[in-house]
Amino acid sequence: MSLAGRSGVDWLGRRRRHRRPDFLIIGAARCGTTSLFHYLARHPQVVVPGRKELHFFDRHYERGLDWYLQCFARTDGAGGSPASIRGEATPSYVFYPHAVPRISADVPDVKLIALLRNPVDRAYSQYWHMVRLGHESLSFEDAVAREPERLAGELERTEVDAGYTSEALVRHSYLARGVYADQIERVFRHFPPGRVKILKSEDLYTDAQQVFDEVTGFLGIPRSAIVDPRNMTAVTEGTLGWRPPPMPGALRPRLAAFFRPHNDRLYALLGRDLAWE
Repeated sequence: MSLAGRSGVDWLGRRRRHRRPDFLIIGAARCGTTSLFHYLARHPQVVVPGRKELHFFDRHYERGLDWYLQCFARTDGAGGSPASIRGEATPSYVFYPHAVPRISADVPDVKLIALLRNPVDRAYSQYWHMVRLGHESLSFEDAVAREPERLAGELERTEVDAGYTSEALVRHSYLARGVYADQIERVFRHFPPGRVKILKSEDLYTDAQQVFDEVTGFLGIPRSAIVDPRNMTAVTEGTLGWRPPPMPGALRPRLAAFFRPHNDRLYALLGRDLAWE
């Protein structure tokens, strides 16, 4: 007998639907997603996987939806309370061209959260992250100058070949990831604005509780006080208290000029000015 049974009810389908994520933090990288994930993981009505960044919709899609849904098998939230929603955070989803269409196809009712940071600061943060991981040996100025050469054809190949993973895009997309307008336009092609929450990273850094209250309201769960409001990226990477050296003075205005038209397109798309440089 089929899994639908004589009653016509697709029990496996119901099980899958019950376990699918209710929210996804889709990006952007180096914008505070680790902190927001940490806060949500400690909410008594939220279930998250045992680790951040499942990368299902970008790197591991071939594993299949059953594998992905197994990551949400738990039913209890923080402190053992019965959870009402579940979700995960993979900040490359907003950047990878096939991720959002796949999300729309597999979990069409999900709510999306995106944190966006001044793209100049985001690029500099990514650069030092790659330096610490041993993936970058150039100066920041040289790395930015060589980005077009390093990424030549990589994004185009990724758009054509959904199974292609570009290490260059993972490691050296300092400027490319900060062109948010293209990424948010893709999100809005697949999801109505009412199911997408766009947050400014600088607001999270300034008043984490206020932003978290906005997130819990968007997700329809009770307000919860943040127990540990520290920058959790710094905590998890062991860099708490570490600060990168200042950006070369002449480089910031050059990068701000590069991003200005892209930021203007983003502001028009969102209907609000994020007041970046």
